[in-house]
Amino acid sequence: MYYCFNISSKDNGGAILVRAADPIEGIEKMCQLRRQHPKAPKNDSFTENPHQLASGPSKLCIAFAIDASLNKANILDDPAIWIEDSGQVYGDEDIVKATRVGISQKNPWANRLLRFYLKDFKSVSKK
Repeated sequence: MYYCFNISSKDNGGAILVRAADPIEGIEKMCQLRRQHPKAPKNDSFTENPHQLASGPSKLCIAFAIDASLNKANILDDPAIWIEDSGQVYGDEDIVKATRVGISQKNPWANRLLRFYLKDFKSVSKK
């Protein structure tokens, strides 16, 4: 039904789920992609608040046109997908460490601080 964007390595436990992105450029294209999705919201609130465009794992994938065609794509050498360094430097005080979203309390990993986001990041889905 929805896709998620994970970056992984071949090592055990060497993976992250990218849960959100803050749109900097290409906002009109992201709005277009979100509007075209069958589950698009009835009210077009993301045009007024671009931080809502990619404020969750599936929203991020829709806004960036990430789908199954990118399964196992290598971000080091595949021109279809890449990550850019903004050059911004953050300190430990800027990073919030939290428990994961949607994990049952019965799970032994439920209370581990395995979720990280920037303190003032507007596109975080749940704080």
